[in-house]
Amino acid sequence: MLAAEVGFAAMIALLLFPMLGMVAARSALLGGLIFVVPHGLFAALAFRSSAEESPGSAVRAVYLGEGIKLLATLILFVAGFATVKPLQIGVLLGTYGILVVGHAAGFAYLTRD
Repeated sequence: MLAAEVGFAAMIALLLFPMLGMVAARSALLGGLIFVVPHGLFAALAFRSSAEESPGSAVRAVYLGEGIKLLATLILFVAGFATVKPLQIGVLLGTYGILVVGHAAGFAYLTRD
């Protein structure tokens, strides 16, 4: 699912480049990066242990992964706002929001009855 989200962020950036320019495209890519990197960290941490081995360790791994994901998201937002100039904040947040909604919709689709 992460590969699809990276591709979707790249597609948004490619669509924005001719319409709004390089700053908007770079902002869209940064918004996608801020979404994808923490989710990759979560997946790596949360799914490293199996519930078959120990349900308690699996639950701890999920909580640790979620905490790291939230912290990484915060750090990437702060770093992006502080270091990337010029930046179109609306495009960055819009791309991030689109990926959040797309991720939730994809999860809902995959887990439907």
